[in-house]
Amino acid sequence: MSLNPSKLVDDVANAIAAEVALGVFAHRRAKFEGWLKVKIVDLVIAQGLEAYPEIDRIDVVSLPDWAIQLKTTNTNYRFGEAIRVTRPITENVREIMADVDKLKAHAKYPNRGVLFVVFPCKPAHAQWKAHFAKLTPLFSSTHSKEFVFQGGLPGVVYLGIL
Repeated sequence: MSLNPSKLVDDVANAIAAEVALGVFAHRRAKFEGWLKVKIVDLVIAQGLEAYPEIDRIDVVSLPDWAIQLKTTNTNYRFGEAIRVTRPITENVREIMADVDKLKAHAKYPNRGVLFVVFPCKPAHAQWKAHFAKLTPLFSSTHSKEFVFQGGLPGVVYLGIL
């Protein structure tokens, strides 16, 4: 039995949407990668699989065949009540690209992916579409799901498979 990527993306989006505190993080455009790592391990175990953090300098490994890097990608796009601050979306995209390069070096895991949460954002946002266009060639496939944080801000969970 192996990890189901579509189920993982759906489960992550639903878990984020259910957490009141993450709505506060989204409102402040604050990252929550530590929470995400714990939640991913929990969700993979719920699929009946083994999951461990920080093996081979990879955020989450589901033995024997999955390696997943995680990113929370906060944007500077204007949405609703989100505090208006400067956030380096271009740098966040570069970090996703760096995670792809890092995973390429871990060929012992036949399935490798980067799971990233983009917020506040909708997939159709013009600026995000331009950034996402830089990422899509790096992946053989992507899974995604839109969600809404508690408090109403939009977000998207992506899992790009190498």
